[in-house]
Amino acid sequence: MDQAKRNVQALADRFSAFHQALITFVERCSTDDWTKVTTAEGWPVGITANHVGAVHYPVLGWVQSMVEGKPTPTITMADVDQINLDNITVYANCTPAEVVEFLRSEGDKAIAYLQTISDADLERTAYLKIFDTTMSAGQLFQLVMIDEAEKHLVSLRETVAKTSMTTAQVKAILQRLNDEIMNEGNLDVIAEIFDVKYASRSGPQLEEVEVGHDAVKAMHHFVHTTYADFHVSINALIAEGELAASNWTCVGIYQGEPSATVQPGQKVTWSGTSWFRVRDGKILERWAYSDDLTPIEVQVSQFKSCTDSVIQIGNPVTQKAWRSIFMCDTTNKAIIQQVNQALNARDWDTLRALMRPEFVDGLRASWILAAFPDIETTLDDILVDGDKVVTRWTNCGTHTAPFMGVAPTGRQVSYTGISIDRLETGKIVESWRNSDIVGVLRQIGGFATD
Repeated sequence: MDQAKRNVQALADRFSAFHQALITFVERCSTDDWTKVTTAEGWPVGITANHVGAVHYPVLGWVQSMVEGKPTPTITMADVDQINLDNITVYANCTPAEVVEFLRSEGDKAIAYLQTISDADLERTAYLKIFDTTMSAGQLFQLVMIDEAEKHLVSLRETVAKTSMTTAQVKAILQRLNDEIMNEGNLDVIAEIFDVKYASRSGPQLEEVEVGHDAVKAMHHFVHTTYADFHVSINALIAEGELAASNWTCVGIYQGEPSATVQPGQKVTWSGTSWFRVRDGKILERWAYSDDLTPIEVQVSQFKSCTDSVIQIGNPVTQKAWRSIFMCDTTNKAIIQQVNQALNARDWDTLRALMRPEFVDGLRASWILAAFPDIETTLDDILVDGDKVVTRWTNCGTHTAPFMGVAPTGRQVSYTGISIDRLETGKIVESWRNSDIVGVLRQIGGFATD
């Protein structure tokens, strides 16, 4: 072996082994495997495999620039995030055969190039803005084209190896929760439906975390002691992979202490949205938001202004409106991500291209944006079921204008929520949102927190 190329050859061997392993994985993917969603990336298997060739392999050009002493790209992580977002749309319908051809073409270029350089070339260094550090060409190749790329292959293998539940199976589990536990009161089936490590987050700001089967019993006990003739109906179920969401309506006869807005014996109806993680046939996690403030109103009688934490745009939720075509639409997911980016940037022109104009006008005039003008939304989770996209998100902003009767406090506020959007031809045409307005009021002193 040429001693001047020992390190180059070792690098080439490692890359070749990874490269062939990735191609072999893609070639063996079934049609069902191809659309499974990875836990690490949150993308379908096909998009994730293509990502390696589209984003990791092109770093070879950076390596070449470093070897030749040329300037390196000034790309940032934000630029990479945008490239990834664009690629989700561009490659939404890529096939295994197309990805294999793409990977072979890009990977073979890297293998061929390594045969033309020496160990001394690999030691050439440059400052890379994206990492905010100086590294050698060899270090860059190893980091991006092997180490980080291998993480995607691990994720792909783990995703395909899982025994995935079908959308129908996930929905059936949530339907059992509704029918057998909440309505019929059959607590004996809790162990069949819920994981022993089940976590429930349903208080203001979701800080009230209850763990295990006792949390389910507590939920059932609370609603059935607070409301007589309690009954919950599911308006819609949406599922993708291990994530699911339900929009529901509850009705009952209030049995608690009288308050400013509700009296004992009064019939109460409220609605909300719950987000679930279902794994290995059982519910593992639940986040819930509703527009029922009765328990808080009872405890804090001076709180009278907030009676509805649901912001509804479009028609009321009906079963017809929630018809699902049971397919994972990565394009719709990308559109929701673009909407969030545009909203955070207050890019109203882009928003008008992605949703109905009256929705944009409503956002610009919203009472949340007026009171918290610097508010920014982070998407914590996204799931897609046909033409509907459900997002679990966190908002952060500064209270600088009056909000629901509370004068500006200058306090930083953080709250969470769930949105359900229906899209047609690339635009949001209907939208429903449940958020923790109670948590916002607590943080700005709208009422006592003890």
